[in-house]
Amino acid sequence: MKFICDCKELLKIVNTGEIVSSSKIDFSSASMVLLETTSDMLNLKASNLNVTLEAPVECTVENEGAVSINQMRLASLLRELHETNIKVELRNENIVNITPSSGTRKIKVQLYGVPPGEFPELPTIDERKPFIAIEKNLFKHIIASTAFAAAAAPTQYALNGVYMTYVDKVFSMVTTDGRRMAIYSHPLGETKHEEFKVILSRDFLKQLQRALVGEGALSFAIDDNRIFIKADNMLISSLFIDGDYPNYRSFIPKSYTSSLTIDTTLFKNAIKTLLAAYTNIELSFNKILLNIDKKSLKITSRTKNSANTDEELGCDYDGEATKIAFNVKMLNEIIEHIEDEKISLSWNDSTSPVRIKGDGNEDCHYILMPVKEGDF
Repeated sequence: MKFICDCKELLKIVNTGEIVSSSKIDFSSASMVLLETTSDMLNLKASNLNVTLEAPVECTVENEGAVSINQMRLASLLRELHETNIKVELRNENIVNITPSSGTRKIKVQLYGVPPGEFPELPTIDERKPFIAIEKNLFKHIIASTAFAAAAAPTQYALNGVYMTYVDKVFSMVTTDGRRMAIYSHPLGETKHEEFKVILSRDFLKQLQRALVGEGALSFAIDDNRIFIKADNMLISSLFIDGDYPNYRSFIPKSYTSSLTIDTTLFKNAIKTLLAAYTNIELSFNKILLNIDKKSLKITSRTKNSANTDEELGCDYDGEATKIAFNVKMLNEIIEHIEDEKISLSWNDSTSPVRIKGDGNEDCHYILMPVKEGDF
């Protein structure tokens, strides 16, 4: 195997392999990328059995062949050679020589690979199967707006994932850890893809979010027990998480009796100021009290022998005076993902689920359970 290619283009695809490969410097298939040349193209493949990647890289092929190389080691090397074209040549005993093919640098690096026969077969999808198209930036935004609210405890296996559905022409992602919930639903219009309800790994989607760069669209399809995603000439797949997602809609109130609206920037700044007064350990259990009255929201926090904070903000509210307490860390994580000019909070009483969303935003909203008011 021998080929010449643009180092930057190869590095771009090898970096994407991070969503598949482990961070270990070893020779397991989960740590490797397969380089395979045909008459006019280099194909790069990566697999840890759960997640797979396949992508073409334009190059000049002198000899066909294949070899597997550790992804992390190859990426580190390419980052140092990124300003030039490189020649990659497979020698005897699976030794790969990498040298600049242009420029003034005179360097030769040898990497040890493994035979391609040890690399697992990648899953395939029928090309005739309809795919659903969506803008990359929107897809990434939906992931960012929901993934953080998934459960972290390993015992909540299904809740560790992201519940992805396509029902009645609406694409949705939902996450919950039992105390908060994120729901993002976006109409996609008419497609030929059948409806589906699946659970995907949160870690996979967050890594995919980082790997998708630039403008443009991607497309995806559900087949058997996998999702297949086409983006930037790459084909990425991931297994579903086994399990049944709870009926999350049963936890969402059908209506609300009270609602307030507040300037997003003012609310965020007030919470940030409060956060600055506490350590990370204190934040994990600390709570705040929202004292809501006509046109006024007073935010109070108390930590024994540590810090007390109080701030009063103006708001749009004309109901009865009420008090609602929240875990401050969870509230902050939610409002940090709201970019609208104003934030809306809706509730029925101080112990029932509270809906939090950008005012006027009908696609995304959050549900947060209050905590006991305690000693304020």
